[in-house]
Amino acid sequence: MGLYPTYNPARRIIKRLGPEDQKNLVAICRRIKDAQTDLAVAAAPYLERCAHRCEGLCCRNAHLEEIIGLEDFIYILTLAPALAEEMAGRLQEDKGLFTRDCVFLANGTGPCILPAGVRPEVCVTSFCTETPAASKAIAVVKWRFQHLAWFIRLRRLRALWRWIAPGFSCPL
Repeated sequence: MGLYPTYNPARRIIKRLGPEDQKNLVAICRRIKDAQTDLAVAAAPYLERCAHRCEGLCCRNAHLEEIIGLEDFIYILTLAPALAEEMAGRLQEDKGLFTRDCVFLANGTGPCILPAGVRPEVCVTSFCTETPAASKAIAVVKWRFQHLAWFIRLRRLRALWRWIAPGFSCPL
């Protein structure tokens, strides 16, 4: 099955947003990117360990559906729309049902094709060691992704309300 069934709804959600919601989405995503940048600074020693000791082990033999979700795709497509076609191509080729290497590794081995600061939540907040120096920055990134998730849910709720009660004004 792979990740493609999650990618297409992300594209549709972005496409259906009105101008004001689009503006709000970009603002939310920029705040996530800022938080990821702050996390990269706070987690520098842990990232160094990942690069040289683990050599990106977390990107290999993983359950990708547990790592990359709808909000992650919306985030990436909002801030890096030029990657949309390359991502779609990689995801269409991904038929994995089991553990496999991340489809976003360049040449199948790395580095990641996604720009620094525009990566899925789990990819930037999960480390294979304790991270006391970065725990606050990790919490901020997670909180901002949660804000994105609520933004998306609220849009869906508004659309459902308009469908159920088209004659009533929407308080949401």
